[in-house]
Amino acid sequence: MDGGWNFGGNSVWEKKLAKSMCERFRPSGMDLVRFTNSGTEANTTVLAAAVAITGKKKILVFSSGYHGSTLVFPSSSIQNRIPSIMNLPHEFIYAPYNNIEETRLVLSSADTNSLAAILVEPIQGSGGCQPASPQFLHFLREVADNTKALLIVDEVMASRLGKSGYVAEIGIKADFLTLGKYLGGGMTFGAFGGRRDLMERFDPTKA
Repeated sequence: MDGGWNFGGNSVWEKKLAKSMCERFRPSGMDLVRFTNSGTEANTTVLAAAVAITGKKKILVFSSGYHGSTLVFPSSSIQNRIPSIMNLPHEFIYAPYNNIEETRLVLSSADTNSLAAILVEPIQGSGGCQPASPQFLHFLREVADNTKALLIVDEVMASRLGKSGYVAEIGIKADFLTLGKYLGGGMTFGAFGGRRDLMERFDPTKA
């Protein structure tokens, strides 16, 4: 703390933390990482990136999902088709969490050619600590591959449950992985990482 901890620009300590995080979470799909102020900001950023990169608009989300104060999907709102007034104005497709058949049914009636991303917590935190089955998560990876959508895995809470993140434990690589909270050592903190070709889109020297 004597030397400060937030300089606005990159510091040697950020470089060391970035290297350590990439080494740890590479099995979950993290080749490169960028830091944010919170998990909410991490999720907000990758959703915007998914829309920009794919050129598509729709985002598949799940009942009881929570990805920050501007990305909340309580079951009651989804059932009534009334989204939270605090949510970002993306084109969301709502599906039941951890239900392959119902999610497949939802997708069958949607224009999957317009699917930019799938946003999912492998274990829902605010939704009651509900774990998704490995089969469900592999199904989502398959859907993303088949529709050329990006699989965004929110491991702000779940990442501590595996050495390299939760999804790495079941053999899945995310296109984007979002992180936060404990990895900041008590400071306000968030991060997102993913495939090198996607993360290089954030390099200002290549913009």
